[in-house]
Parts: sequence; C-alpha cells; structure tokens
Amino acid sequence: MSNKTILKQLDLFREAIVKNEVLANKTKQNYLYTLKSIVNLFKNKKIKKIDKDSFASLKKLIGNRDHTYNALLNKFVNFIETGEVKFGSNIPFKKVFAYKGMIGKMHKAFTSQIASELSNSTIHNHLKNIDSFCSYCEAQSVKKLSYEVVINFIHYSSFKNQNDAYFKLSSIRYFVKKLFKLDLINTDFSLKIRVPKLIRRKPKIRKYTSKEIEIIMKSIPRESKNFYRDSLIAVLLVKYGLRPVDIAKLKFESIQRASKEIFIIQSKTKKSLTLPLLDEVNNAIEKYCEFERPKDNYPYIISYRRKPGEYMEPKTIGTIIEKILKNSGIDLSGRHCSPKSFRSSLAMELTDKGVPSSSIRQILGHSNTYSLGHYTKLERSHLLKCVVSVSLIKSSFYNRNIS
Repeated sequence: MSNKTILKQLDLFREAIVKNEVLANKTKQNYLYTLKSIVNLFKNKKIKKIDKDSFASLKKLIGNRDHTYNALLNKFVNFIETGEVKFGSNIPFKKVFAYKGMIGKMHKAFTSQIASELSNSTIHNHLKNIDSFCSYCEAQSVKKLSYEVVINFIHYSSFKNQNDAYFKLSSIRYFVKKLFKLDLINTDFSLKIRVPKLIRRKPKIRKYTSKEIEIIMKSIPRESKNFYRDSLIAVLLVKYGLRPVDIAKLKFESIQRASKEIFIIQSKTKKSLTLPLLDEVNNAIEKYCEFERPKDNYPYIISYRRKPGEYMEPKTIGTIIEKILKNSGIDLSGRHCSPKSFRSSLAMELTDKGVPSSSIRQILGHSNTYSLGHYTKLERSHLLKCVVSVSLIKSSFYNRNIS
C-alpha cells in the first residue's frame, strides 16, 4: 500500500464521518479537526502501511497524543479493514426518546418543560433514566399514571445494582412531580416513591486552605507561554467559584466596567448571576488580553486556539487546574484535583467567616440554600462551637432519699 493510497483512504474516512447522522455536530467538528493533524502526520512521515500489526509501532512514532487523536487512529484502522466507521458510547444524545399513547404525550410535555430549566446533559440523564419506565407504560398500554403503575414497574424491573435503582427512581420521581405541575396527573405521588440510598465511594477532601490557595497561585510558572491565561482561570475559580463551563463561556460583553459588575447566564441552571468586578479579576483579564490573547474579534474572553471562535472545552480547564495543583508541591493524597475544589473551598471559607447562607447561595449562583449542603458540610471545628457547657451535679444528689 503506497502513501497515496493511505491518503485516499483518509479522504474516504473523512467523508464517512461527515455523512454520519448519529454524531453530535460538536463531536463531528472535533473529529474532523483532529483528522487534519492525522493527514499531515501521514504526509510528513510518508507512512505507507497501517493495520493492527503496524499500529503499535505507529503509536510509538507519533508519541503521546490526546484521547481523541488515538481513538480516531483506532477507528481509521477498523475502517480500512471493515469499510465501516463505528462509534461507541461516547456519542452524546444518540438515542431518540419517543413513545406512543398517553405516556408519549406526557413525555413530550415533560421534555418541553425542562428544556429551558436544565442543562443538556442533565436533561439527557433524566430522559435516559425514565426510558425503561416509559417503555414499560407504552408496552402495558397504561391509560392513567398512578402510584400502582410505578410499583408494578419496580417489581417488573431488574435493576443492575442499588445505584442504578437510585438514579432511575429519582428521575421517575422528578418526572411525576413535573407532570403534576403541568396538570397532566391529578395527584402528586412523587414522595411516595421510595428511592434507595446512593452508595458513594469514600469521599475525598475538597477544601484547600487560604494558605494552600496562595501557594497554588504562586506556583503557576511565569515562564509558561500560557501564564496569564492560567492565572486568569485560577483567579476566577478562587474569587468567584465559577463552574468551568461558565469560565469558558465568559464573554467581553459580560464585563460591565461602568458598574463594576460581571453578568453571567449560568449554563447549568440557565439563571442569571451578577458578581462584583474585583480589581484582581479585572487586572488578570487586562494582562491576559494585552500579553497573550490573539488580537481578534471573537466574543469569548479566553481564546481556544484549537478551535478559533469557539469557547474552550470545560474539560480543558479541568486539565489546566489539575496540572497547576500537581505542580504546586501541596500534598494531594486523598484530595480532589478539580475546579470544583475551589468552589467548595470558597463556600467553606465564607461559612467560616460567618457569611449568611443566603449570601453564599447568591455568590455561587444556587437557586436555594439546600444546595449548599454539598459544599458546606460541618467540620469538627464548627460542631465544637455549638457545645453547651453543663455544670457538674453534686454527689449529694445521688445519695438523697427518695420516698
């Protein structure tokens, strides 16, 4: 097989990806972008053969690459051998959830209702979790949704494990609650549905102390070509506890310098969040734009060089933070190395300072104070403050005669 034949095979492989109907547009763009790098590699190295036998030596030749790069090479090998492009479980929203009859109408109304309330991933998780229940109702030709129908479904189903039951029944409970609010069922029996306890792994420590955060900020190498970008991301996490997706989608129009505010529409909750524009944050933005950011007219503050004009992948921000934490020299054993750690640290720090829960809720952008329980779990130091001193009882109390 010549180098030209390989390149022709890559062209056919590219066409197969373009014509694929189940791939999400963003995933497809990511694959096509990575495929350009693979084509250039094959041209420059003049590779004439690729199959399962030569694949291991090819990986040594190209060195360490990201997951998408290696996954696409694997798929290309399969394409040469089978003529088919197969994509696995990494395809988001690959299933179309549609049902007939009464349950179909309810499902459609439910999906429309939550479309503007929840993020795409949360919506998909709920739809996936209630899929078996809706399919059961469709197969049984259920005409009226009731608590008895749910109980029959539970007896009918064989859950994989306790956690599988937890997620599915939690989503069914949410489904019922929404249907009642939409006046599609007469009674709200959601609370009658018993959900088993979620089995969690041993929790890791999420909090970093103020001294540790100071060390982390100073550990970002100034000689790095992305020093100002990484510093900006870290400052936004430390000062505001923003989610990675909201940092990635932060636009220039969000910065209101006249009123010294930052206005954000949160991707997870779809709700607005207004924060004070701190001098430290403003300086970090200005330095990044002056010394590192490409001079373009794209709306997002943090530039994504891999895909100009688009916002940075949230997982890339996670990778950046993980690298900063590992280079900081702090003991990370048994601790989270993710952007969420800074969100938890901010919540706990504010709690330690006696800031009211309502204020912390507004800063973190939560709709209610119950959501803070995940971040502000009571520590021993907090519980000790609640101890009430009790005076000792004299021994004569126990020696008295009771008639």
